[in-house]
Amino acid sequence: MIGFVVNPVSGNGRGLKVWHEIKHILNEKDINYVESFTNKAGSGTDCTLNLIDKYKPNIVVAVGGDGTVHEVINGIYQADVNNKVHFGYIPSGSGNDYARGVNLPRHHLKALKIILNSNERKTIDLLKIDNEVAVCSIGAGLDGKIAQITNEAKYKKWLNGLRLGGFAYVISLFRVLFSFRTSDITLNIDGELKQLKNVWFITVSNFPYYGGGMLINPNASPTDGKAEICIVSNINHLELITLFPLVYLGKHARHKAVSFFSGEKIEYVPNHYLTTQADGETIAVNKYKIEVLAKHITVIK
Repeated sequence: MIGFVVNPVSGNGRGLKVWHEIKHILNEKDINYVESFTNKAGSGTDCTLNLIDKYKPNIVVAVGGDGTVHEVINGIYQADVNNKVHFGYIPSGSGNDYARGVNLPRHHLKALKIILNSNERKTIDLLKIDNEVAVCSIGAGLDGKIAQITNEAKYKKWLNGLRLGGFAYVISLFRVLFSFRTSDITLNIDGELKQLKNVWFITVSNFPYYGGGMLINPNASPTDGKAEICIVSNINHLELITLFPLVYLGKHARHKAVSFFSGEKIEYVPNHYLTTQADGETIAVNKYKIEVLAKHITVIK
């Protein structure tokens, strides 16, 4: 039994069109499946929990973007199924950073073929913050604010329709850049303390990519039991603007304002509240405390 959690509005409505094609093939092949549709932000987690509770599928597939991936994986995590439910993904969103991270094809029919025919499985790590998990990244500061503004913006839907969803993040950067306030942070990585001044953002990654193809943490791996951490600090507005394009190629790593760390338990204490994103979705957090959950979910690839 395969459960499909479908975000019909992902990719500016592309999700529903993709699902109609997939459903036709599933029926043609007489595949045993159940479907559930999200109807608002966050509902993918409830859809997943309900599918697992009612139908006991051995695979749950997210049909949507990275936000849908985030919600479905949280549903599997909350169901506490001890790795008995495997995760699959059919891209129909704008960013698809998860697909990049596990080298899944972006075309939905090719992704479906892998789910139906592949015996290859990979058990990957997750990032836990409070009672929520992320599969790609957790970011706080400027990237969290950019994610929040982008998700609320009308231009995101318009650009998604043109298959240019990544440009929404560029527009949002300029909207928030000059009003954004940097922070001083006390950083604790596996018990080692560091003091950082004038921090623009801190991104903790399980996968190399975020934000629709930005290579933020090039060395991040979802199978090594560690998170990679990228911090940008002590840089002015103009320098940040020139640094931004380099992230798409990973060349920001050479810049003096960029610091990299790695660890299993990461905690940071800022001197004021930081907007936080998990897999591109804005989340509320009580403590900026992140833990790597090693080999916690099995995915189809």
